[in-house]
Amino acid sequence: MEFLLDRSDAELNALREEFANAPDRRLTVPRFIAALLPYYDADLSDTQKRIQLTRLFRAVDVDGDQKVSWDDFSSYAIEDKLRQSRPLPHEAIRPYKCTDYYEHRNGGSVQKMVHLKHWDKLVISSRKLPYTILNTSNMSHYHTMLPSAFDGAPVACEYVPTARLFVTSTADMCIRFFDHNFDCVARYHIDKSHMSLRWHGFSGTLFSGSRDGCIHQWEVPAVQEYRVLPSDKPLEPIVWRGCDPKKCPHEPKKCPLEPKCSYDPKKCPHEPKRCPHDPKKIHVHSKAVMDMMFLPNIPSRMVTCSLDSRIVMWDLDRDVREITEVGCHDNGVCHLAYSEPYQFLLSTGYETYAYAWISNVPGHKPYKLEDGSHPHRTSLVGVHAAARTPQIVTCDRRGLMKLWDIRMFRCVHTFTVGAMEGSQMQYYPREINSFAYVDKLQQILVSDSRRVFIHEYNEGADPKVADANGIQLVRYNPTVNTFVTVSGRDIKIWDVNLGCLTNHFRDVVDSDITALTLDDFGRRFFVGTHEGGVSVHNLQDGKMLKQFEAHEAQVTEIMQWQGRNLVLSVSLDGRVHIVSDQFQETPVFLKITANYTDIVAAAISKNLSLFITGTQGCQIFAFDITIPRRIVHACETNDLGVVSLTFLDQLPAFVASYVNGKVRIWGTRPYQHMWRSDGQLQCLAWFYNNPEMQHKRWRRYAAKQYPASPDPASPATAAAAPRAAA
Repeated sequence: MEFLLDRSDAELNALREEFANAPDRRLTVPRFIAALLPYYDADLSDTQKRIQLTRLFRAVDVDGDQKVSWDDFSSYAIEDKLRQSRPLPHEAIRPYKCTDYYEHRNGGSVQKMVHLKHWDKLVISSRKLPYTILNTSNMSHYHTMLPSAFDGAPVACEYVPTARLFVTSTADMCIRFFDHNFDCVARYHIDKSHMSLRWHGFSGTLFSGSRDGCIHQWEVPAVQEYRVLPSDKPLEPIVWRGCDPKKCPHEPKKCPLEPKCSYDPKKCPHEPKRCPHDPKKIHVHSKAVMDMMFLPNIPSRMVTCSLDSRIVMWDLDRDVREITEVGCHDNGVCHLAYSEPYQFLLSTGYETYAYAWISNVPGHKPYKLEDGSHPHRTSLVGVHAAARTPQIVTCDRRGLMKLWDIRMFRCVHTFTVGAMEGSQMQYYPREINSFAYVDKLQQILVSDSRRVFIHEYNEGADPKVADANGIQLVRYNPTVNTFVTVSGRDIKIWDVNLGCLTNHFRDVVDSDITALTLDDFGRRFFVGTHEGGVSVHNLQDGKMLKQFEAHEAQVTEIMQWQGRNLVLSVSLDGRVHIVSDQFQETPVFLKITANYTDIVAAAISKNLSLFITGTQGCQIFAFDITIPRRIVHACETNDLGVVSLTFLDQLPAFVASYVNGKVRIWGTRPYQHMWRSDGQLQCLAWFYNNPEMQHKRWRRYAAKQYPASPDPASPATAAAAPRAAA
């Protein structure tokens, strides 16, 4: 649409007349190309121009009736321009880039690849090696199962986390259970090969779908129970069979579990609930069950798809006969996915497009995910919905991948498998046979006959919102779920969920901000500056609400106690200021001279009503907030300057760190055995943070266990005594 931006008003009016003179005021594809071709002055041949205009027509034609009006055309042009000029938020879908690949050696051609999310492993099935298990974090080798353990080609696999069992289904019509040492602890013969295996953690059962349309439910025992079972003993699963419903389901000869069924067919032979062996024998799928899944928001709902082109939803809490047919494809259905935030069920088969079904509205016409400008040319090998995002990923057999936005049912990115980032070489893969998605790492894994390509999601760092200077402070606001960063005199607020910048307050104060804190309600923030100023601001617009009397030097720490409406600040001038932040009251301004300069750290404990400060000369003072001028405790060490202080909330103790790498734990009131009789703090333990100085490890000064004796002058409640004693 860039070629229309430089056109004059007369040319745009002439183009508008072309739409107005057309039948129904809408242009078809030939007339659309003829109308826009004179204005398309790109350096392309006439054939290439017509191809580009045809793709533009398909993008504008949202309803697919092969006609475009002037309103559709102008709306698309405006929307396209705004989308290009709009800054990219975190919720916008960004492209994936191929960063690495794994080459499967000595295993023959890769036939199938499966990601087991309960195990966080990647399983590759090849012609020579049935199952090769890799770690998804770094694609390192975990284990290889040799062909001698199987008598047929691999078909499906699953992992049971509760029993730590690896379950396989092979073409020799056997289901095998392997323990964590990959020893076969159980093997069961079945009448048909099972094409899909799924573990249902909500009910603790394993489901499998066979080639004849049966759904089997396996009650998985513990590993110890497997070892005492003979390998030829049947497991006796509950079979959901797609048999002929006209035949009596309770005929003893048809019972698949026992040849001699004890059920008497003369007594109510057509009541399905009376048969103890085959209570769920119904006609559902007539061909192989290719995939099954469970809805995350409704764990009792299971969805299955088959080569008979049907998608069926089962309710596991009710009778198995109560099923719902979601819809049908023109051909067989092979893959299922579910978008939990938007509750769309996605399905693909042998078509070149995917369907999006509304899961809670049976019989609703599905939405077709088809890109008109650059569609898939071959059948899809899979579809996946990224967790907690609107991303939908599809891939066809030629390696063309598309990224969709489920909110608009529109393709936002198209890329090809094999384009390596940072390399001039581009590998063109062979026919794609498998496709997987790792939600934990936000990676797309695509395999051809030799390699597994790793595509990582672009996190979308925007250098335009970066600060010119370094960030001095970061504070988290749990009320609105945002981060507040300080750089110089500027304050930025970032949305945690979207990852984008929401507010930018420039030149909040006259000098650089050196201290910042938020109130308990997350509506105001208090700042201290390099020149000693202290003020409170509104978090919505950054306006100053109140300014307190300033310090004589740089403010190093500022804190606020909402319960007592107090603001406490310390500075390099050696003073502690305690003022009231209430507007209706007369400000209370107290100066507590510590007789030592350069206060660099401070901490507050609301449970103990204590406020501690630390200086560069290794002095620590503890003040009583209720009686601000009273120094409760004091201590001095031979270490270098204090770096930081923090209270252990549930204990009458705090931690102090020093410049030389030493960390000390000090005891405070209300227990007398945690300080000396002269008011000096008691060091309970200390250690070095520097690994090179850890030869002495912990030095303990903790004394005997004296009975707890609260300080009468302390306002701490007796409820804190059991916690502190512990």
